[in-house]
Amino acid sequence: MIISAQALADILVLKSKSDDLEFKRSLNLVPSLNQNQNPNQNAEQSSNQNVESIEAKPSSSAPPITPASVQPSGPQVEIIYPFQKELLGIENKLKETPAEVILNELRSKSGPAYLLLIRRAQIIKSNNNNRFEIAKLSIAIAKLPKEKRELVANIARTGKVEQSIDLTGEGTNIANISRFINRCGINCTISENLLMASSDDPANSPSPSKEVPLTLGNKKIWLDGEKKKQMDENLDKIKKLNPLIQLKNAERHVRSFNDAEEKEYVSIQHQYLELLKAQDELVKTFEEEEKVSIEVS
Repeated sequence: MIISAQALADILVLKSKSDDLEFKRSLNLVPSLNQNQNPNQNAEQSSNQNVESIEAKPSSSAPPITPASVQPSGPQVEIIYPFQKELLGIENKLKETPAEVILNELRSKSGPAYLLLIRRAQIIKSNNNNRFEIAKLSIAIAKLPKEKRELVANIARTGKVEQSIDLTGEGTNIANISRFINRCGINCTISENLLMASSDDPANSPSPSKEVPLTLGNKKIWLDGEKKKQMDENLDKIKKLNPLIQLKNAERHVRSFNDAEEKEYVSIQHQYLELLKAQDELVKTFEEEEKVSIEVS
């Protein structure tokens, strides 16, 4: 059985929705949150709508996904949730808070429970935004020897590197693990096969080697600083070239070009194709990551 990153990402979204509903039920909030709200709509519901707005629908070509899909009879692939320890701590505190207190704070948009709900929504939204990176990280961790698997998984769950981990012998998987963890907002780096804490901000470091997120079409991708700069230049050129191509195409439909005009038209088309080719090359490494999978028995 082969488990892909896409399948794990789909499951993460489904499980996140299920867990969120179960959590609200445990607080006896579901009936109240389903009632008609006044204009001062509660922050928790608003935050959840933000989360849902970024959740991608499962691919139409993908087979039906169920939680059982990640529980094969052989080695298991566990979805590793970043900041899970903090999330559970928040939920435990909220469960100790009376539902009436929580609802009052939601209405007033203030108070300890309100702030906890906001932080909870932020973690859930971030994990949903990073679902593909979490899926790839979960697969990379599943490929580690058992004794190292839990140590690396704990970095994601706690949101920090509490001790350096020796990953000697793990080849390219070492760099992948560090990369995926950083994309989830957790600072770490690799030095001489040691996975260790880093003081750099994984998203905003000015270093050209550090990755930054970029939305290309409706897809979130990650590129290092230098490639991001090249991509921005490429997209700017495409943006400027598009109106000219549309104009030339419209003219060519209503009249015949002379030799000089046809030569210019061909040249513009060639420039456009070269820009698209350069764009494909810049995202090639990232797109290869999307194909990551693991075979389990």
